[in-house]
Amino acid sequence: MENYLFILCIISMYVCNAQIGMEFEYDNFENQLLTYKPLHNSQISKKDFDYANMIIRETKSATAHNSKNFNLSDYFNVLVAFLMLKESKENIKIAFEKFKNTEGSCQYIISFEKSVEKNPNYSIIREAYNKELGKCKAKPDQEKLFDISVF
Repeated sequence: MENYLFILCIISMYVCNAQIGMEFEYDNFENQLLTYKPLHNSQISKKDFDYANMIIRETKSATAHNSKNFNLSDYFNVLVAFLMLKESKENIKIAFEKFKNTEGSCQYIISFEKSVEKNPNYSIIREAYNKELGKCKAKPDQEKLFDISVF
């Protein structure tokens, strides 16, 4: 009888942990995001949770719930939402990779340099961001032109 209770406890712990968060995969990121429902935890204010949740909803809507419709601004928005939601380090890393590997990301990286530098939410990716910033600044000027007022 004790063995059954022990096994039941182990299974219960596994099931509960599996429901805590979603682990994203780079190659399936867009499809996973379309089914993602953020979880509110005590580390996140209601205001931040609601705002990040709105970003996720709007991204799903902007892509017409189609994984092939993601663009640079969608990836950036998801990254911001993940940072606000205090997603796992791995999920944030994948969101940043998706963002930085999208054409035109240098324009965003350079434009948001000061914001990222000052905002504590970005501390988890600051080192990787600064590395990409250095690469972007080393590129020829014609690739760096970006007018944020257009957005």
